[in-house]
Amino acid sequence: IPGPVGNIYNHVKKTELYVEYTHPRLIWKKVFSHDTAGGLFTNTEDAKKKNIYDEDADLFSVLYNLQSMRNDDGVFHFKLCYPELTQYTIPCNEWIQSSNPLLESAITGYAGISVTWTQNGIGGPFQGLGLSPPSFSYNLIDDAPNHPNWFNSIGTLTYWGGSDTIPGPNEPGVTLAVKKKELYVKYIPRPIWKKVFSHDTAGGLFTNTEDAKKKNIYDDDADLFSVLYNLQSMRNDDGVFHFKLCYPELTQYTIPCNEWIQSSNPLLESAITGYAGISVTWTQNGIGGPFQGLGLSPPSFSYNLIDDAPNHPNWFNSIGSLTYWGGSDTIPGPNEPGVTLAVKKTELYVRYIPR
Repeated sequence: IPGPVGNIYNHVKKTELYVEYTHPRLIWKKVFSHDTAGGLFTNTEDAKKKNIYDEDADLFSVLYNLQSMRNDDGVFHFKLCYPELTQYTIPCNEWIQSSNPLLESAITGYAGISVTWTQNGIGGPFQGLGLSPPSFSYNLIDDAPNHPNWFNSIGTLTYWGGSDTIPGPNEPGVTLAVKKKELYVKYIPRPIWKKVFSHDTAGGLFTNTEDAKKKNIYDDDADLFSVLYNLQSMRNDDGVFHFKLCYPELTQYTIPCNEWIQSSNPLLESAITGYAGISVTWTQNGIGGPFQGLGLSPPSFSYNLIDDAPNHPNWFNSIGSLTYWGGSDTIPGPNEPGVTLAVKKTELYVRYIPR
């Protein structure tokens, strides 16, 4: 077939056409930030996971989840920025590397993209970030992890260069001590299971339905936890909710959870629509009919916020319980014929792609 035209006509057997474009889901995600107005990280574990639901906090880190943020080429695409260094046109270094700086001291697979500070902490070329070994007790990660110098420090445990500053980038002849830094990763988010509600009666009951919508939002290990107020933003790409409701103490069941999708928002609607079961351990709802998902309990029923038969006084699979049931410290779990499944612990998850 005809190929390109030059001084002679070219005939070819194979033709390929490529397009370079930005994937619609490709995002820059902040994975770490440090403003010394909030002090220092307590230790390296603190620097891996801190204020995970509040990326505007002075001390913020979701580095514990970094491995899931490799791009489609299997590498990390990083950008490390210093907002206060406004004397630079672009106060950031942007690069890729294949090694995980949370796990590896040896930095591999480096390629610079837009590098403002070309020198690392020991005067060599900037080559990315690596894990600082425990023998150096200054920080979690820096740009020369096997050397005592610790510029481009991530997860800083002590001040440097001043009473409230920490190491920034290394610039020949200039001490770049900073108060603020931010680390981003560019990747395509994948679906995750996010806990949106949990109730352990060791912590008592929710005070009212408003309390059950938004409680301890930065601590998903709290006895009473809820980010249900934000549920509408967690629909999947099909516009529906993908739920999993679990009862950790019901270990007599192989899978102590019901997993399903529904189109209605149980925080806003009593009528349950668009139900489709995926993995349903308890197939019966609170009034003996088939389990069909969750809905909003009307104000006339003052037991809870959400359950599986919202227009009936029975309130099994209760979310946001306001009173005990079945015992002095238990609440309604799933409905199992002939068995009263009163529980002390309930967890609700949503599977979606974070934006």
